Amino acid sequence: TNAIAVYPNPAKDRLQIDLQNSGIKTDSGYILDALGRKVIRFPLLPQNNTIDVSGLNNGWYHLVIGTQPMQLIINNCNKISS
Repeated sequence: TNAIAVYPNPAKDRLQIDLQNSGIKTDSGYILDALGRKVIRFPLLPQNNTIDVSGLNNGWYHLVIGTQPMQLIINNCNKISS
């Protein structure tokens, strides 16, 4: 199976991505904002990855790894969205 573990969701400042046993064959992923713009591109290791999302404003995002898009919520209580 292509099981990817992404947690926590909603995320505050760090996002964990576990690709162990996922069968995903890609070396990078990215996060898109609501307008479809790439706001973060990151390298992927075969197993556990930690992504810093502290620079993102609160809101809905799409996490894309290989051909698998997933919804992601950023809820950073220390930020005020304008």
